[in-house]
Amino acid sequence: FTHGMIDYTSKLVYSGESGAINESLADMFGKMLEYKTDPANFSWDLGHSFLLNPDSQPFRVMDDPNSLEMPAYYQGLYWEGEGGVHTNSSIGNLWFTMLVDGKQGVNEMGTNFDVPALGVDKTGQIVFQVNRYYLTESSNYAAFYQYSLAMAEALYGAGSTELQAVAEAWKAVGVSATANTT
Repeated sequence: FTHGMIDYTSKLVYSGESGAINESLADMFGKMLEYKTDPANFSWDLGHSFLLNPDSQPFRVMDDPNSLEMPAYYQGLYWEGEGGVHTNSSIGNLWFTMLVDGKQGVNEMGTNFDVPALGVDKTGQIVFQVNRYYLTESSNYAAFYQYSLAMAEALYGAGSTELQAVAEAWKAVGVSATANTT
């Protein structure tokens, strides 16, 4: 369902970084629905409701992608060069969870970060509006970075906590305006 929404808004092509963002946005929108409709069973694990035995693993763990050998840092450990839409989507997923829940730590490049929690409503508003009004079929992570900052500033102001949180979460996952395209 959420991929269909993306097809009729940003139209992100399903390959390379635009495909990873497409997959990530679909995960984000799905998790927003789960958070709102089934909060008692909410989890950042994708596919947790389908796990039939204790040895099964979820498809993705949005707040801990390294646990399934998916990247937590742009072009870092576990990054897949060409393609990898399901794997490289973890960058956007982790960014999203940090904005919703907040997170402090050190990323794999040794950079400290401190992302204040915005909650699912504010984070969802930023992400939905970026998808609807800014992203195009060939957008990459650098574009997602720039557009999300622009949207946070438009919605909450130039000196806002929300804008600072968006920037800090991107720093945590290693994305900037100069992120390389693959």
